[in-house]
Amino acid sequence: MLIPLLPLFLLFSCAGYQSDERDNPLAQYGIHSLSIPQFVNYSNMNGVAKILTRKFSLLFSKYKGLRLYNGEDSRADAVLVGVVDGPRRVRDTLTATQMRFTTGGGLRRSIGGRREFAVPSGARYRLMVRISVIKNPTYGDKKPGAVSPRFVIDENLPFRGSYHVVALETTNSDSLGIVNFTKNRASAQQSVVRVADDFTKNFEEVVLNAF
Repeated sequence: MLIPLLPLFLLFSCAGYQSDERDNPLAQYGIHSLSIPQFVNYSNMNGVAKILTRKFSLLFSKYKGLRLYNGEDSRADAVLVGVVDGPRRVRDTLTATQMRFTTGGGLRRSIGGRREFAVPSGARYRLMVRISVIKNPTYGDKKPGAVSPRFVIDENLPFRGSYHVVALETTNSDSLGIVNFTKNRASAQQSVVRVADDFTKNFEEVVLNAF
């Protein structure tokens, strides 16, 4: 029976976490081997699927009595399907959390004769991740939005984070602002890694330990 665990997941996302090696939590369903293909990313956040695939592979690799196959493998008793989703437009995915005005200093010089305006100094993103463990899946079971009695786990959980936005002056080719894009991409990726760590730990604590 599938248990609605979203409220507990949100509660544990703010709590500390500690875990030792444990026995296979899927054994009661006759699952002793699991394949984990690359997560699917339908969101505007680059790199989320790759990072989550790696984190979930590490999570399940520590369970005794559970053989893990990287990628999709028909030899496995079950497959873990991960789907990252979110708004289709970037402006709906990312929300500015802090703003600063282009008054004074290098930022003022960067805009030339234009009027002052506000630029973000912080951003927040909100995504959803569906995690499904499907025993002896058919081709149709692995399609987006599929529902089947073969689903042992089927949870749609929030993936939320924030990061600092860099906005340095861009008055010439030697300005610090030429690295704005690179620094912001790195800041976003570091945030995704941190959130993925918490997401995976919370999934184990709230979902897997519920069995």
